[in-house]
Amino acid sequence: MTLFPLLIPILALSPPVQEPDSLSPGTTLVASSETRATDHAPIGVMGDHTHRAGEWMVSVRSMCMSMTGLRDGSTDLTPNALLGNPMMGTGYLSVPTSMTMDMLMFGAMYAPSDELTLMAMVPYSRKDMNLTHTSGATFSTRTEGLGDVSLTALHDVSEEVHVALGLSIPTGSTTERDTALGMGGVPTDVRLPYPMQLGSGTFDLRPGVTWTRRTDDWSFGAQGTYVARIDENEEGYALGDEVHATAWVARNLASHWSVSARLAYLDRGNIDGTDETQGTPGGMPPAIALPNADPNLQGARRMDLFLGVNHVTPDGHRLALEVGTPVMEHLDGPQMSTDWIATIGWQWSF
Repeated sequence: MTLFPLLIPILALSPPVQEPDSLSPGTTLVASSETRATDHAPIGVMGDHTHRAGEWMVSVRSMCMSMTGLRDGSTDLTPNALLGNPMMGTGYLSVPTSMTMDMLMFGAMYAPSDELTLMAMVPYSRKDMNLTHTSGATFSTRTEGLGDVSLTALHDVSEEVHVALGLSIPTGSTTERDTALGMGGVPTDVRLPYPMQLGSGTFDLRPGVTWTRRTDDWSFGAQGTYVARIDENEEGYALGDEVHATAWVARNLASHWSVSARLAYLDRGNIDGTDETQGTPGGMPPAIALPNADPNLQGARRMDLFLGVNHVTPDGHRLALEVGTPVMEHLDGPQMSTDWIATIGWQWSF
């Protein structure tokens, strides 16, 4: 919230784009065909627009999320309060203390007709987690690789509304392993917990609807999407369903620049089923080895505030940056708490 006031003087001092006399207040279409920085949503929003027949767009996004500390509900917790002897029922063997997730998202869009746009997204991720062992030692784990590829069809309902139906394909691994500290602090090869895996392992339906409205100076938008897990994966579980909702406003500045503000809400359910091979070997149940191996401690409700800047060139290249932080977070914890999220991206329409 502390960054939001910085946006106010930028909006107030920026020179507005003059409206033609022929446009009445509230007109949604821009009279000029000039490309504007606000023609697309902030870079953190996927599937926000459609294309005319024969048009292509390719994109690359680099996204980073940083998490630090542990939270149960809205209460912050310390690692020492959670560590103990899990076999005696006094705490966890290990707890995470920080985590970063870096993702490259490659995208392509093509419109076979004016009403239909097809979209494909291919993610490549690296996840790093630092943990503290009950002995006081620290260690880290890492995974890296291809995530779940998604294919989506976008259909225009009106000039301002389009609907989407996507399918996520389980191309990401759910069996990633690394070295962790087991009983007595002995390094042990283990299957890593749910947040460190690269994919869901399931085919997931992704329906959604997007509304956008644009004037000469401003653009507005809202989007709602749902992630529905079709069945359990081969490891015996299904990640929780997810509800995503976001709304944004952007203002054009001079020379093909714009700034944006966006709110994004996430509601994620707990995991259905259990991967009994996660955590540590030797018969210890994963859920008592560390909290992020417990399927009942994965749900979350979070509201993020994002600020962004966007630049577009006359030949269809778009560069954008968006940075956000939670303004509300309630976790079915103990669970990692989000610090900040950043996305930088390039898009090219032709």
